Formats: sequence, C-alpha cells, structure tokens
Amino acid sequence: MNSIEYIVNNFIYHHIDSLNELVIQNDMGIIKIHNNEMKTFIINMDDRVNEVLIDVDFMEYFKENYKAAISFLEEYGIIQKKEKFNFDIRKITLFTNENKILKHIGNFLKEDLENRCEISIVDNLEDLNEIALDEETCLIVFLNPYRKDEATRIRDLVASRESYLLMTYIYNNHFYIDSLYKEKWKNPCHLCHIGHIESQLRSDDENQMSYQNLIDMLYHEDQKFGTKLCLTNGQVLNISSQIVNKVNKLITLTSGNVIFSEELLESTQFNLVENTKQQDISIHWELCDCYE
Repeated sequence: MNSIEYIVNNFIYHHIDSLNELVIQNDMGIIKIHNNEMKTFIINMDDRVNEVLIDVDFMEYFKENYKAAISFLEEYGIIQKKEKFNFDIRKITLFTNENKILKHIGNFLKEDLENRCEISIVDNLEDLNEIALDEETCLIVFLNPYRKDEATRIRDLVASRESYLLMTYIYNNHFYIDSLYKEKWKNPCHLCHIGHIESQLRSDDENQMSYQNLIDMLYHEDQKFGTKLCLTNGQVLNISSQIVNKVNKLITLTSGNVIFSEELLESTQFNLVENTKQQDISIHWELCDCYE
C-alpha cells in the first residue's frame, strides 16, 4: 500500500518566549501551539516549504500519535495532501520568447509546483519539438513578439500530441489569454481566437487604414514579422499574475475544486494602456477547421 504524500505549505512562525508558545500564521489564519513535539516539527519544517512528506516523516516526531498530528496540521493548512492536477495533468511545460515573463512564471512553476508535477521550461521554438508533450502535458505559452506562423506551429504540435494548451500573447497593446485548448474536445483553438481578433481590428475604422490592415501588409512583405510591445515592470507583474491565476483556477485547482463548463471556454482580453479587462466565451471561427 502506497503511503499518502503531503506537501508543506507556506507559513511563518513567531516564538513567544514568555509563554514558550509558537504562533503560526498562514493563509488559513493564525493559531498558537503549546505541544513540544509539534513546536519542534513546525520549526524544522520552516526551511522545507513545498517539500513532500510521507507517514514516516511524521512518525519521527510524533511516534504513535502521528495520525492525530497529521489531522491537526491538515486542519490548519500547514500541510495538505498531494493531489492530482485537474484533467490528470502530470507535466507542465512553459514556452515563451519574453525573458521577463520567463523569469516570473518559471519561478512560480519551479517553486510552487515542481513537487506536484514534472516541469519543463523552453525559450526556443525549435527545442519545443524535442520536449515529450503528451496527453498528460499542459503547454503554457506566452508570445511577445507574436508571430502567427509560430503560433500556428504550436497549435498544430499540441494537437498532434493530444496535449493541453494555454495560449497567451500580446497583440495591439492588449494581453490575451485564450480558453484552454485540447484537440479532442473540439473547442475553439488559437486560430479561432486570433481570427476573431483580426476580423474585429480590420473593421474598427473603415475610413482609414486600421492596425490590422497594416499588419496584413507587413505580413505579406515579411512572413517572419512579429508584433511586439516593450513591457514595463508593472505590466510584466500584471501579466504574470493573470497567467498564474488562470493556471491555479483551471489546473492546480487551488482557486476551488469546481469549474463550470463555461469557464473552460472563457477567454480574457486585457488593455495594457487603460488597464481594463474583458472576458468572453470563445466561439469557433468560420474559417478554421479545428471543429471538424
């Protein structure tokens, strides 16, 4: 019988010398601890946050009382059972061509999730072909610059490997998060999202050349042209937090264990100039064949 695995959550403690007590604070609240064995355990766990523990680790401190200790630690959020990710995702791969985002999202994946799943980080599209993407992998993508030919290659690669895709990117001074895509679901893919975006931008102002009309001309002249925005530190933090929140909502389920069907089709548009956010339900683009 396999032992249950537990993850040590983030917490801080303060020792009250006059009372010989430990005060523990975390996102579950605050509690005072008097028990000597528990105090020793908490102090020793301070530098083991996010590590995985099994029954024998608790027996070392609590002997025959280890089950009661585990219940107490779980109740107050100091530890939690190591649960599977949503959709049985066992591997997460990050691909981005933006170094600032690579740093922030990479730290999140390595520090918060590495003990719960396999993590890979790639900054070169050619290297992405060598990564073992499969039906248990979620590929997280952030593109800045955005090149449609590269985005298409990514969509096709994910579809062929039956992986999950969380596509995010910068376009026309906006940050976009597509709905989570899996080819087997036959839900709108990235080409559906960008197809609708381009169509809307072309019709924004019929009396003069629109942003998309100019981009179309540049693409025609140079298919390797990419749209790019020089991000401020504030924009990087904003974008990173939105990606992390989406991952926690749909994959790690730390934002709640219930996901409604419409949330899987939810896409996000964030105006980086005005700091305004819009969410919508993704629909197929009539010129895309991903639903066939």
